[in-house]
Amino acid sequence: MRKIDFNKKEKYIAQEEEPIRKKRINWDRLVYLAILFFVLGSLVFYLIRNFYFVTAPGQVVKESYVVLFPYDIRLDDVFVKEDQEVKAGQPLLTFERDFRIADNTLANSTRSIDEWITRERFTANRNIQVKTIEIAENEKRKEIIRGKIEQLELMVILDVSNASRIDSHESELIRLEAENNVLREEIKYWRGYLAQLPQYRQEYQSSLLEQMGQSGGLTSFKAPISGVIANINYRKYDLVYKGETILNIELDETYIRAYIPQKEYGSIFEGDLVTIVFPDRTKGKGVIEKIYSGLEKLPPEYQDDTRASVRSLLAIVRPLDNEQEKKWKVNDKLNVEIRKRRFF
Repeated sequence: MRKIDFNKKEKYIAQEEEPIRKKRINWDRLVYLAILFFVLGSLVFYLIRNFYFVTAPGQVVKESYVVLFPYDIRLDDVFVKEDQEVKAGQPLLTFERDFRIADNTLANSTRSIDEWITRERFTANRNIQVKTIEIAENEKRKEIIRGKIEQLELMVILDVSNASRIDSHESELIRLEAENNVLREEIKYWRGYLAQLPQYRQEYQSSLLEQMGQSGGLTSFKAPISGVIANINYRKYDLVYKGETILNIELDETYIRAYIPQKEYGSIFEGDLVTIVFPDRTKGKGVIEKIYSGLEKLPPEYQDDTRASVRSLLAIVRPLDNEQEKKWKVNDKLNVEIRKRRFF
């Protein structure tokens, strides 16, 4: 008979299936990659900002004429409104001298200009003295360096030193001489300014006599320049004290005063097209109109109190077109950044 085997299949015990374990997130790796990308991004940003672009701080300037008087007055009438365009010679207001002033002499009228001239003369003389001292100190340093060069030349002959040290001292001599030339030009400017101060007083007296026209009664004040009226601070019949601003006449022209670092000398030139970055991160275009050879101190807002004062090259930047000029006027007196690509 045929043998039947009922146990041919292997026996097994059913086991409960374990759930598939999810892969753990490697937080250490993610943090490491995030730090790495941040460092690389910062490095790329630094390289682009410092080596691809020439950058310089600047300030938008909108020229304006301030209308004020060196004595107390009472306004009789104001003929203009804010945002109104005026032409040179157009009447702006009429006024009378304040009743507390007993006389209307020219001496009282020009007292403020005399005080201003005194302050300007003091400032000019102080600047001349400081720059003269700086020149003298540079000359002393040059004498010391020349002595070192003579010693090094002897050491080179004796083959105990190399000529590279001499080249470094000669470069320092050239730098000091260039700095002295700039200081001499500044002294020349301040001396010329001192010589012009008496002329300013005469021109002020002539202008005042022409404006007043007479020694008593109402006096008409005419616009000395063409522009747009802005910031009218006083109205009809108001009493205005000496030196207080009655109104401003804004000129059409707007420009930027840019302060180019000395290290960028030779990297930016007159006629270059530059990008203007405004505080709201919008951008505009401008053209370098003029770069002055004399060095100028940075405004206080750009100075680092922990370091010595920095001198930079002053450049005047004009708007590229009328659309740019309108945008610049809105940003009057705001700090901006000037950029120019080094390559391409």
